[in-house]
Amino acid sequence: MRITGFIRGNTGFVSARLIIGYLHINEVIPFVIDTGASFTTISDLAVETFHINWNRLRRGIATGVGGNCETRIANNAALVFTCDDGSLCVENLDEISFLRHKSELPEERERAMVLFNLLGRDILSRYDLHFFKKRKVSLEK
Repeated sequence: MRITGFIRGNTGFVSARLIIGYLHINEVIPFVIDTGASFTTISDLAVETFHINWNRLRRGIATGVGGNCETRIANNAALVFTCDDGSLCVENLDEISFLRHKSELPEERERAMVLFNLLGRDILSRYDLHFFKKRKVSLEK
């Protein structure tokens, strides 16, 4: 099974449908392939787009190059990828993190809203990852 994405600049992207039933989320969203991220993480922009009730989620902290950031954790999520042959590949996650930068400063909020959803090693470790000169990236089982 192969899932093909694209490369923009030096960054690989794939899309997947994020499904979290109890939060009423069922949306296709783009993910940056991030081999440095331990866990798959949903960005501030997606959090606002989904209108998530933040209080229904468990607290967490994400640590990255920029320091710590508040997260919330959702349980029982699924990512559904469309494979090159048209079949669906479902990857279940016990937990998925949602970022939430708390700054009230408009310029910091604006920067946070352009951060990407990250496809982390919790999913990537299930696949062989390939980058191609023709600006494509693929995940293969």
